Amino acid sequence: SHPDKVELEEYEQFDCVFVASKLYAEELGNKVKVSVQSLLQCTDHNLFYPDESGNEKVGEVLFVGNSRKVYRQIVKDAVEGGLKVEVYGTNWGDLLPPGYLQGEHIPNEILRRYYSKCGVLLNDHWETMRQKGFISNRLFDAAACGATIVSDKIDGLEEIFGDKIVTYEGSQNLASVVNNCLSRRDAIRQSRLELAEFIRKYHTFEARVDEMMKVIEKLDEEKMRGPDIMVATKTL
Repeated sequence: SHPDKVELEEYEQFDCVFVASKLYAEELGNKVKVSVQSLLQCTDHNLFYPDESGNEKVGEVLFVGNSRKVYRQIVKDAVEGGLKVEVYGTNWGDLLPPGYLQGEHIPNEILRRYYSKCGVLLNDHWETMRQKGFISNRLFDAAACGATIVSDKIDGLEEIFGDKIVTYEGSQNLASVVNNCLSRRDAIRQSRLELAEFIRKYHTFEARVDEMMKVIEKLDEEKMRGPDIMVATKTL
């Protein structure tokens, strides 16, 4: 998920490279001789599904993610736009005004409840990922839970999620978009659940393994017809 950290020469060591971005797979495919295939992020359908049980108190606007000591843009836009966003993650202490940070960690086994219960989940991408079209795995997890999601813009988003994930630009625009989503959350419940079912059916780890196996089997067949070289793959 960090394409800037991999040298082109490294790719050439493999028979096939899987990249979690259709945009970057096409770009990379024009730069290397090795076969490049897109293999998008996905979700664990056994962990992420609509679930509003439990007694967790979840606010209207939620952000889950570590800061890496950087004031992430969507959180900054939310705060400056007057949204009372509840933040969970590490290294936020010196960046957020008092009252925004709710904790450093949500156990993975109950994270679906937070996604399912919140009014709006905010999602963003690190800049290198956004530029290269690496769609966040959080979008797959949260969508699988039927969350109402507002995200920054990224190439390829509509191809997967249609118009069911709302995007924004600018801090003032974010507040307007979030408030509109909050007012429509109940009205779009069926649409959210339909997306959850779609993601949990077609964008799971099992589905990705099937994609990989088809490519590997094809490579094996080609190897059988040529030099007997072990098939190697690398996933980004």
